[in-house]
Amino acid sequence: ALLDTQNLLRAQITNFTFNLGFSGKFYHTGTQEEDEGDDCLLGSVDEFWWFPHMWSHMQPHLFHNESSLVEQMFLNKKFALEHGIPTDMGYAVAPHHSGVYPVHVQLYEAWKKVWNIKITSTEEYPHLKPARYRRGFIHKNIMVLPRQTCGLFTHTIFYKDYPGGPKELDKSIQGGELFFTVVLNPVSTWSDSSNNDEK
Repeated sequence: ALLDTQNLLRAQITNFTFNLGFSGKFYHTGTQEEDEGDDCLLGSVDEFWWFPHMWSHMQPHLFHNESSLVEQMFLNKKFALEHGIPTDMGYAVAPHHSGVYPVHVQLYEAWKKVWNIKITSTEEYPHLKPARYRRGFIHKNIMVLPRQTCGLFTHTIFYKDYPGGPKELDKSIQGGELFFTVVLNPVSTWSDSSNNDEK
């Protein structure tokens, strides 16, 4: 379905490509169907762009030293290399955007050492709301893009289960937050709006 959707979008947006985050610790830890899904994604590894999360999707600010962060990142890099996932995109997203802003210095240092990260994103700078006032910045030669949010969640699978109900989603689409986010932002950096960023 992801490949079909990507191809459908490419018919209207030249070279549209989904950018998938990965936390290697969770590979083959689900149901049989979920494990088959893991294999299907990795069987199409060249069809997508990829970026690293932390090995166990743990928030970087919970690590108190750089060496622990580096160790976790190397586990994820080893996973990527074993499965043919490209490791040279130069983009990463911290789980829950932890440590990007306010800056956790150890995160930026570890990103440079392990992944040679040049770009990331956050929704927190200079503050969370209103979203239209978010700005980018540069720290330790890593560009931090202002991330957009729109109230859509990867953990919401069914229309009827949208938080607040289908009427709330329709309101967002027809002149609400989602509508204005798309209309007012000529360039957007998107990721999942849930706590399970970019899965």
